Amino acid sequence: MNTNNEPSKFSTSPHFIAYLDILGYKEKVIKDGGVKLAKTIDSTLDSAVDFAKWFLGHSDDVVLDSDIKIKAFSDNILICTEKRWDLLFLMAGFLQHRMIGDGCFIRGALCHSELYFDERFLFGKGIIMAHEIESRIARFPRIILHSSFKKAVSDTERDDIIFDAFTCVAGMLPLYLHDSDGYMFLNYLQMPHEAQESLDKINLADMLAAHRDRVKYNVKDCEERYLSKDLMGKFLWCAQYHNHFCNKNGYENYVI
Repeated sequence: MNTNNEPSKFSTSPHFIAYLDILGYKEKVIKDGGVKLAKTIDSTLDSAVDFAKWFLGHSDDVVLDSDIKIKAFSDNILICTEKRWDLLFLMAGFLQHRMIGDGCFIRGALCHSELYFDERFLFGKGIIMAHEIESRIARFPRIILHSSFKKAVSDTERDDIIFDAFTCVAGMLPLYLHDSDGYMFLNYLQMPHEAQESLDKINLADMLAAHRDRVKYNVKDCEERYLSKDLMGKFLWCAQYHNHFCNKNGYENYVI
């Protein structure tokens, strides 16, 4: 029995949060029961951890149970950490890019707020904030970089070492962009772009071609099946983002 002087088991604490929503989840589960998708998510999460650690120059000293917590449920993936915002930031971008290769478009939010997370329970203001950003602001297949996340990063970094913490994630940016509505979102195509010269298996031109073809396929599918304008708008946004990236980085031959 707890007394007022005893700490509560369910005390929340500030966390960096990535809340991701898989678009088209229902159709995939109805098609094959969801087992294939679950396996894809599981393997992609492992790859995202390896990518983030490699990108930041870390070895296996990152202990996931204490540094990064992950829970996949229904059509959502939640990643949270109290300190390792850099790993979380890169994992989210990598997940978004890699999942599109498997036909899964993702939208979501990166924010910072109170959260409680254990094997049974997940609750707190952070999950509410993240869900609202994902559902009301993200709208398109983009991961919104909320001001609360960016402020928390700035508050944890020393000003004499770093001017803009995000610029120093890889030494080269932008790993996020400002959209036409003023919101910041993860520049997920930049993730493999920065790693191109160091990872033998990465070929950016092939990746851009695959991304282009996947987006074109979904736009055409919307047209042929007379799907909603809202859904069409999501893939048209992807096409605009794809073309912006190609034109900015010298890949004009790969525009849609």
